[in-house]
Order: sequence, then C-alpha cells, then structure tokens
Amino acid sequence: MISNKAKVNKRPLEDKQAKGMKRLNGNKQATTNENISIEQKQANESKRTIEDKQAILNKRPIEEKQATGKKGLIDAKQATIKDKQAIIDKKPIKDKQDLYVAGLVRLFYDIQKVRVGLGLKVNNQESKLSPEHRIAFQELYNNYEAEEKKLYNMFKEHVVKHPLYVIWLSKVKGIDVTLSACFLFGGIDIRRATNPSKLQRYCGLGVVDGKAERITKGESLHYNPFLKLSCWKLGKSFEKLKNNPRSGYGRLLLDALKKYEKHACEECNNDERKTTHINAMARRKVVSIFIHHLWEQWRRIEGLDTGVPYSFTEFGGRHSMNDYIPPFVDDIELN
Repeated sequence: MISNKAKVNKRPLEDKQAKGMKRLNGNKQATTNENISIEQKQANESKRTIEDKQAILNKRPIEEKQATGKKGLIDAKQATIKDKQAIIDKKPIKDKQDLYVAGLVRLFYDIQKVRVGLGLKVNNQESKLSPEHRIAFQELYNNYEAEEKKLYNMFKEHVVKHPLYVIWLSKVKGIDVTLSACFLFGGIDIRRATNPSKLQRYCGLGVVDGKAERITKGESLHYNPFLKLSCWKLGKSFEKLKNNPRSGYGRLLLDALKKYEKHACEECNNDERKTTHINAMARRKVVSIFIHHLWEQWRRIEGLDTGVPYSFTEFGGRHSMNDYIPPFVDDIELN
C-alpha cells in the first residue's frame, strides 16, 4: 500500500501551496477575532459604566441638578473674584494711590489733547460753519474744558500733600502741579533706585552705545515711556525760562546752549538742524541734572542714603566735586 506521506508527496506543488496559505489565513483570522472580542468587552464595560452613572444622575430631581450647576458657576466666579482681590490687597496703599493719580493725569492729558485739537479745527473752519454749528462746537469745547479742570483738581489734592512737593518741587520754576504729579506718581520707586543713574535710565535718559536709548524690536523696555514723555515736556518748560534770571534750571539750560554752540556732527548738515540738535542736547542735560536732584531730595526725605555720585568719585573720575551742582530752589540754595 502507498502511505499517506507518499500520497502527499505525489500531490502537485500548487495544491501544497494553496493548503499552506489557507492554514496561514486561518491563523490570522483567529488572532483578529480574539482582538475584536477584547475590544468589544472593553467597549461594553465602558458603556455599562456610563449607563450606571447616567442612571444615578437621572434619579436626582431636576431642581437639585440645576442648583448644583448654578452653585458650581457661582463658586467659580467667587473664587476668581477672591483671587483678584487678594492680588489687589497685597499691593501697598502707596502703589494703589500712585496708580489712581497716574490714571487721572493720563486722562487729563488725553482730554486736553482732544480739547486743543477741537479748538484748532473750529478756528480754522470758523468761516465755513453756520452759527448753530459754531454754538454746538463751543458747548462741546466747554464741556471738555470743564472735565479737564475737574480732573486737575482731583489729582492736585494728592500732589500738594506730598512732602517732596511741599519741600522742593513747589519752589522750582518750570514744574507745575501736573508735571509734579507725573514724577511723584508715575511709577518711581525711590527705594529701588539706589543711585541717580538708575532713576535717569528709568526716566528714559539712559545712553546705549553713545546714543539715547530707544525702543528696540525683540528687546525688553528699560524705561517708563510715560516718564520719558514727562521729561521731554519738562525740558520744553525749562527752555521757555532760559532768559528768566530767577529760574535756576533756565540759567543752567542757557549755559548748556553756550557750551554746545560749537557742536558739530555728520547729521547736522544745515544750520537749522544744528540748532535743533543743540537745543535737544541742552534740554537733555538740564533734565538729567533735575532728575539727579529729584533722586537726592526724595531719598533724603525718605531717610535713605544718598552718598556721592559715581562720576564724582575716584573710580568714576569724570568730574571733580567742584563741578557738582547741589539741589536748589529758585534764588535759595538748599543745605
């Protein structure tokens, strides 16, 4: 008899390959069915868990569900309010007052800008306006002016009580209540400014690579833009007093103008540009001196150390003490 093995060997090669492929496919199908059954079990368990939770929720009354939802929203809002209040409460009272007064001054300048612009437009087009329109614009102008005076009186109450204003700023020509408010409540922390150079840079008077510091894309700002604008306004105010013999900072600006008369640079290609550049240099010089005096007087009032300016020390070596200008008021030098 012919054995089974011999019969298998006698089968064509195609039959053997077909039978092997069938067996392989059968094994793969079994593995797939096992995976499907495992996934089906997991899905059924997850569905059962969701159904159980939903059944528990459905048993609760509708009023209880609504109350729970509202309570959750109220608790979340109260937590947010408490967090914000905690942040505010951590701020010292002085910081809150500074923010309040600085906000009043900024709003004052904004309204003043609108009022002045409105007045100029009305004056330029007065001949084209009808009497009714002229009256309407005049009423609007008066309303802005009234709000401006109201804001001025609001921050003036805080400025006139500040010890630095009482002792020094009120006796300096060229700086009024509004500019005093800018420096006193504009964000200066005199305890952190351990030397006048730090305060000068914070006020926008710093020098980088021999030039005035400017806004650079991609770099953090090292000065306060509001204080820098205030310094520019103060320089313009001192410039108006350069011919006033009773103004100390006006006389300093006049001396600076004489000193910079021979200044020349590549950018000053005509006399008008040169004059503008010289005036800007003189204003910057005098305002820097003022900020130095502000730092010294403020720290004295706070009982903080003032020391000797670095540029007048043996390490700085740029100036001698004979060149040092102490803080002063008009016609009276402070001890």
